[in-house]
Amino acid sequence: MNDIDLGCLMETAKPKDNALLEHLELLERSLHVPLVPGELGRWLEAVQTELDSTERVLHTWIESKHAKQFQQIGSEDPALFGRVREMKHTDQENLQRCAILLTRLAKLKPLADAVGADEKQLEEPIENIVQHGLEFVTEVRKQETVIDTWLMEAYDRDRGFGH
Repeated sequence: MNDIDLGCLMETAKPKDNALLEHLELLERSLHVPLVPGELGRWLEAVQTELDSTERVLHTWIESKHAKQFQQIGSEDPALFGRVREMKHTDQENLQRCAILLTRLAKLKPLADAVGADEKQLEEPIENIVQHGLEFVTEVRKQETVIDTWLMEAYDRDRGFGH
């Protein structure tokens, strides 16, 4: 293993330097904030802000960091091409999950304005946003763990004699 590869490998192992994980944590916190009567609009705005930020970071992360990691995995162990393809597919699924959440939030905003103080009418769609938002956070975190695991595996894999 050369120094450059080791440096990138070590970089992926430092979750405290992971901007994506930081944004996911902020999104998760905003989803967990209990709804106070009369504050639905503010809650929706807070979730929207965090989701927008997370989407931007996720796009950048996939295009830069994941692309490099996938290239490293493939160049270190070409037999893992199938895994790389699966991880790329999961990245696209996560982007789609985020887009769906953004659409649902956009549809919920006018409804929140229309119901006014009778926010109880929107209890089910709000719970749906929270549930799917938390699932999105979990899936993106899981993807980060999967990529780090396969990156390490690509370097540590026993390919038999002569390799």
